[in-house]
Amino acid sequence: MWKSASGVIAIALAFTFAAVPAQAAERLNGFVGIDVMTWNYEENGVGDLGASTLRLRAGQDVTPYVGWEVHLATGGDDAVSGANLELDWLYSLFMRGTLPYGNARISALVGLTGVNMNGTPGLAISDGESGLSLGGIADYAITDRFRASIDYIMYMDQSDLTITAFSFGVAYTF
Repeated sequence: MWKSASGVIAIALAFTFAAVPAQAAERLNGFVGIDVMTWNYEENGVGDLGASTLRLRAGQDVTPYVGWEVHLATGGDDAVSGANLELDWLYSLFMRGTLPYGNARISALVGLTGVNMNGTPGLAISDGESGLSLGGIADYAITDRFRASIDYIMYMDQSDLTITAFSFGVAYTF
């Protein structure tokens, strides 16, 4: 799995550096943002566990239609039916395909996620799980430098568990 992650990172960096000459001709933005993320953990036979936490995002537009971004989150715990679960950390690297429309953008995300959760013994999640992630995000330019966003991401989907999140927040572009 880590070979796949390093390949995605190498491709993202190659696209970023290849786009540097294009940045002189058009405005391509980097960004840093903070979101309120509500994560949900579903496992067969356990029910739903979830909580809210803060998530940090950063990324770069490679072209007006392609970019990359990273997500980092930690915290939040829940208990139901004798099972309790806490999010230790979550990280993701995404490639982003974007359809701009005036001040708004709609994007599809595909990438890799690593997650570590602590919980009641017997839950399907184990230390350091990783996998494919998919999602969608919509954002709107509030000003020249700030964008508001809302997204839904399936961070992990395995045969016995699913981790999803709904988030909203703000990003500063540079």
